[in-house]
Amino acid sequence: MASPKIKNSHHILIAGTGRAGTSVLVQYLSAMGLETILGQSGTAVVGNEFSNAGLEHDLLNSSPTDWPYVIKSPWAYECIDSLLAHPNITLDAVVVPMRDLVESSSSRVILERGAILRGGAESSAEMANWENWATTSGGIIYSLNPVDQGRLLAVGFHHLLCKLIEKEVPIIFLSFPKFLVEPGYLYRTLKSLLPESATAKKSEEELVRILKKDKIRVGNEIKEKKKALGTEAKHKIKYPTKELLSGAAFTREMNRTKKKADEIRDQLARSKLREQFLLLSLDVSEKMTLGDVVTISKYKCIIDKIKKSEFCEDKNLPVGFSAIRYAMGHPDIFDSESDPFQHYIEFGRFEGRTW
Repeated sequence: MASPKIKNSHHILIAGTGRAGTSVLVQYLSAMGLETILGQSGTAVVGNEFSNAGLEHDLLNSSPTDWPYVIKSPWAYECIDSLLAHPNITLDAVVVPMRDLVESSSSRVILERGAILRGGAESSAEMANWENWATTSGGIIYSLNPVDQGRLLAVGFHHLLCKLIEKEVPIIFLSFPKFLVEPGYLYRTLKSLLPESATAKKSEEELVRILKKDKIRVGNEIKEKKKALGTEAKHKIKYPTKELLSGAAFTREMNRTKKKADEIRDQLARSKLREQFLLLSLDVSEKMTLGDVVTISKYKCIIDKIKKSEFCEDKNLPVGFSAIRYAMGHPDIFDSESDPFQHYIEFGRFEGRTW
């Protein structure tokens, strides 16, 4: 199905409880040829590094004339009545990814607690206000209690479906995470909404390109925490405790921080390899192109200071700092045969020098 030409009056709505692959779904539909927020000017960010959330539309405070064909809002239940009553809006279909309710609510709690940890608010005097906090994309609305959050999501979800069914709006349900990991399922289920040019092969290729499997995690996190604590559920529906979700959020932040540290360590290692390559290049080119004895002497002196510098691992050095490039880029440093590392730490960084 190609996007209608009637000035954005027809739409596909992606709704539900959220935290069920809806941002991936927007990226997928865009890649398959439908008009989404990703095709609008000024849109460059897909979610964020912590939650893979975003790409949503504020249906309450924006004009329908600004909406693309595909719109997404996990809070559509708050305005579904006015949306369906609008004379110039037609919902061609509503796509509802379905996820275990315990996982949906727990995912929001973990993301919100992660934001609190990153903001250093764990020991804040504002602890009493956390029940009304909503600070991060994909996070909590109204409550940090997973049971309360599950109830709120369920009530909103029920209201959404009741209104859609009453108005006979086509509803397409998707099982999460099945639609992300089972080849062919997503294409078969959404085929009626896709352009005629869309193929099963293209669908699979685009999904592989878009998908970040490490973001599908909360189910395993809860299971592992319960197993470690000896509190695995005996009943079909059992919500994790606040303490368990706080632990999951802490573990997630620790893993994220470790990954970031590993990336920085790799960057530093690559930087040192580049430095060694430059030093080697200078040793070789010295015999062929440097020419004048004074210049050769200055190069040798600076290289010797770089090799012996006690400032080479100073914490104030920026990632990727090149001592050779810094010395060669500033004639006064080169001419004075200064230690580039030391000069940057004591003077350069305060003078705003390039490196």
